[in-house]
Amino acid sequence: RSLLGSREGLIVHFSTSPSMHREDAYYPHDLQTALTNPCCRTKGLSCSVVTPHDIFDGDSPFVPGYVGIILDPRSRRSIVSCSTHDGGDSRNLQTGMVEGELEHVDISADLLCETIDRRTGYNNWLVKDFAILGILALPPFEVVKSCSLGIGTTHTNIHQIAQEFPHSAIYSVRDNQYCRLHEGKIEQVAYNEIWTLAQA
Repeated sequence: RSLLGSREGLIVHFSTSPSMHREDAYYPHDLQTALTNPCCRTKGLSCSVVTPHDIFDGDSPFVPGYVGIILDPRSRRSIVSCSTHDGGDSRNLQTGMVEGELEHVDISADLLCETIDRRTGYNNWLVKDFAILGILALPPFEVVKSCSLGIGTTHTNIHQIAQEFPHSAIYSVRDNQYCRLHEGKIEQVAYNEIWTLAQA
């Protein structure tokens, strides 16, 4: 955690645009599955590391999506692999869960730092055996949803996201600072408080 803490980094599994056309492969069902399916913790989820100073829109954003689950690895062995870019891992497009058994490789702290500090877009960490810290929702709050009219990109908001994940703490970034939704209002939160609040 000290490696992440020096950069105020959060490990986030984002909702992205899958290639399969099933309603449960899209937001919010994909993240709800990742929250509740025990296999996601044993097989692993594809994630990106986010800091509050990152670029979240434009041609090369540092995130593959705008709403995701914040993960807390339980040990160093929880990080199965890492890359400065999308690693192209074999994952289930419905859940984001990694397919097959991945053998743990000892990953140095220097390599982990490099995947954060040398990003040109979003990086990729494969993480298993984790706890959940909450939901991260980033502007412009864009998600891909399936409805009776078809599949498309739409914009949501932090209050709607809170309704879709009523049992999770909701965090965001504003003015290069982390913040959280608390009693209907958005308030600034210190980086370390994210762990403290999860244990409360």
